[in-house]
Amino acid sequence: MIIESKYQLLVVRTRYLKNTLELTKEIFQQAMSVFLENLAGVESTTTVPPKEEEEQDAQKVEIPQPPPDPPPEEDEIIEAKKEEKDENLKQVFKKIASKVHPDKLQNEAEDEKEYKASLFEKARISLDENDYCGIVDIAEELGIDPPPPTKKQIQLMKKMTRNLEAEISRIEETLVWVWYHEEEEKERQALMERYIKHAKKNNIRT
Repeated sequence: MIIESKYQLLVVRTRYLKNTLELTKEIFQQAMSVFLENLAGVESTTTVPPKEEEEQDAQKVEIPQPPPDPPPEEDEIIEAKKEEKDENLKQVFKKIASKVHPDKLQNEAEDEKEYKASLFEKARISLDENDYCGIVDIAEELGIDPPPPTKKQIQLMKKMTRNLEAEISRIEETLVWVWYHEEEEKERQALMERYIKHAKKNNIRT
């Protein structure tokens, strides 16, 4: 019962974070577009600060680009290679594949074929990533009852929520994000000028 309660809470949180990350990435792309448009039309009028001040200023500036996912540690790569897929996930994946595997869609209408093929691909990725919540979402969409989660799956879901939270934070800490959401025009101008100084110092094209 305790595991089931934890699972239900984690499912809700994981779904929320996945949707939040997707929306955050979309907003970031909009912010990037607006930032670059403004950057193209701005000429910095600030004087060059003393060397020490400029170095401190540059340390606070992030280059406006989508933040990459952190590279996995070597031990994590080795662990991922050795890790066997969870039996529960494999069982659910087999049930999903029996309904939406591309080889079984030859007689389907084209739109139905694309829809089911996309579900199969999502399920395959979820299996590769040991994403229990992702598998469950697809299973429920196809009317498949997944087995109850194990303690290991609860731990995997907790790890996923931490990773999602970290990725959202990385985006929200970028200069582009902060500039885009800043309401004070003076602060926006200061952020833009800071970036321009940093770009000139490091020979970055603006």
